[in-house]
Amino acid sequence: MPAYICKNKNCGSFNKVKTVVRAIIKVKGYEIIDEAAVCPECGEVRSNHKVDGFTTQIHGGKNIPL
Repeated sequence: MPAYICKNKNCGSFNKVKTVVRAIIKVKGYEIIDEAAVCPECGEVRSNHKVDGFTTQIHGGKNIPL
């Protein structure tokens, strides 16, 4: 399950990690759209929160070469 963190300082969810159970990722042409990345409180696009471990193979991390 992906986790996101809002970087909007004016948002009530600022710097809080939120895990999303159902993330929807769409491909439109050559663009990848992650619909779960939008913060439900402020509407800004949140950053992925990556934790070292098995899932970094999916996200890519400093311990996993891309």
